[in-house]
Amino acid sequence: MPTLHIDDAIEHLVGYLRDEITKPPPRASLIAVENKWHCDLWLPIAVANFWQPRGHPTSTAEPRQQQETAYYQSFYDAAWELCRIGVLRPGQNAPMGNRWAGTEFQGDGFSLTEFGRGWVQTAAQHSPSDPSRFSEVLQPFIGRFGEGFAQRAAEASRCYRTTNYLACCVMAGAAAESILLAVAIARVGDEGKVLTEYRGAHGRKKITDRITGALRHGLAERFVTASSILNFWRDEAAHGTRTTITAVEAQFSLAQLLQFAQLTADSWDTLTHSVAS
Repeated sequence: MPTLHIDDAIEHLVGYLRDEITKPPPRASLIAVENKWHCDLWLPIAVANFWQPRGHPTSTAEPRQQQETAYYQSFYDAAWELCRIGVLRPGQNAPMGNRWAGTEFQGDGFSLTEFGRGWVQTAAQHSPSDPSRFSEVLQPFIGRFGEGFAQRAAEASRCYRTTNYLACCVMAGAAAESILLAVAIARVGDEGKVLTEYRGAHGRKKITDRITGALRHGLAERFVTASSILNFWRDEAAHGTRTTITAVEAQFSLAQLLQFAQLTADSWDTLTHSVAS
């Protein structure tokens, strides 16, 4: 039985909702069910919309077979994630104490918030899912770079999902900072000394120079280039002026962070080789 990643389910629901709110009235008889329940999204219909063209049997009629559960699970999780970030809310558009079709609250029905109506228009142009399963790709690096890195990388990923692209870039820079500090602490062997130096004047450059000073030219150059994500996004956030950062820059910042993490992990022994300081 097929399984579906939550990111794929989110991407489908976002595109589905975008199509529903931008098109003229019902393009298909199935949509009448959503009108019947007074919801923007009736999940069994969205699930059938995804699986049926792929040749998998999902029904919009009741009762459904227990073996269909696997087809639905990711979509329920995805709908709740969209609720969690304020795009959807469970239930009808405006129930106001009424019971349509003789029912109370239905767990399959969701409605767009005012924020959500604008959000799906933007998010549908760029997938709000984690690019290339970003959170999962970075998991192997957490043991090496620490919980500070894990927290900031996860925040970068979540900010991308919620289309907060400036915040995504800033948190990617913060995660890169955690990598830089992890290398410096492992190299020097004194966390307090490294943090004090880093927080001082030109601390970022001093720490970078401390790491790259004794490296062979090629690796030093690659390390400085890869860590440039830290310099750019930290400085961009500090300016306080309006930014034009889009999904393109946000995706690039996440790709840069991954590149920096991979280079550092691959060269860890060389980068952290202890020298007299």
